[in-house]
Amino acid sequence: MSISNIKTLLCTALIVLLSACGSVSNTTKQATNAAYVKLVGSLEGVSVQIDNGQRRSLSELFGDIDDGLVRLQLGSGNYQIKLYKNGQLVVNRKIFLATSEHVEIRVP
Repeated sequence: MSISNIKTLLCTALIVLLSACGSVSNTTKQATNAAYVKLVGSLEGVSVQIDNGQRRSLSELFGDIDDGLVRLQLGSGNYQIKLYKNGQLVVNRKIFLATSEHVEIRVP
């Protein structure tokens, strides 16, 4: 083998080696706009109304609520949360939710 063939072989090997080590891997993580309102306490007979929407019972939305904890997923923004227990208004709060924020509302 001549010196020029060895140089060509080494240069080719070097280029292949450098291109293999120089590869880039990109991953994309999608941002979520979700925020949560956590309702804690005695949730039996509780219904929720968000802004001027329809009042819905928690048992209708979530089924059996045994542990006294419910998480409502909402987008970020301003909300008026009204909670009714056995038909009576027990909580009326205006809240602002930032992205990925959790706000806890205690139900009496």
